[in-house]
Amino acid sequence: MITHPDLNKIKSLPCLATMLSNTYLSIGSRFIQDMNNNYIYPISNSSALRADIFTSDTSNPQLITFDLNLNSAILTLHFDETVNVSSLSLSRLILSNSTNIFQFPFLVLSGGSFETPDSPSVSITLTSYQLDTLKVNKYFATHNNNTFLSIFTTTIRDMSTPPNTVVLDSLQVRVLTLDYSRPRLVMWYPD
Repeated sequence: MITHPDLNKIKSLPCLATMLSNTYLSIGSRFIQDMNNNYIYPISNSSALRADIFTSDTSNPQLITFDLNLNSAILTLHFDETVNVSSLSLSRLILSNSTNIFQFPFLVLSGGSFETPDSPSVSITLTSYQLDTLKVNKYFATHNNNTFLSIFTTTIRDMSTPPNTVVLDSLQVRVLTLDYSRPRLVMWYPD
């Protein structure tokens, strides 16, 4: 049985175990012993065995939790499997004060940046406009009970071939870090 962390590491490599033709197994001589303590005969990388049967990943990735840090302007999404970060569509993410995304107030994340490698967690740097909008509004993103994220099916895809889209969901924030930075005067004009 492949562990969840190992499976996510495999899924982060786009040319490995995505189809029968790129799924091979090699093992070291100390991989396993028989009942007489004899080690298995190794299979080198150059003689790796190709899989006889390959079953594609057909499960949709699911957003498990998210964290919002208003001090560092970072929104972190945590999925149940490795996702293809280059497929992320930020405009398909909506922050709101409830699971009802069309109830005011809400913020569509139409901008921001991300440089996360393909993995189960994606960190997004919010724009200054998004951050200011969140900070000025006292009806959401002030505590865990009024901070929710809605994600649509076309927001992001996993690493499989063909790719699976994320499950539609609305979740309450797991960790909300409020802004504790003191304001700084950066410009002024005398009258």
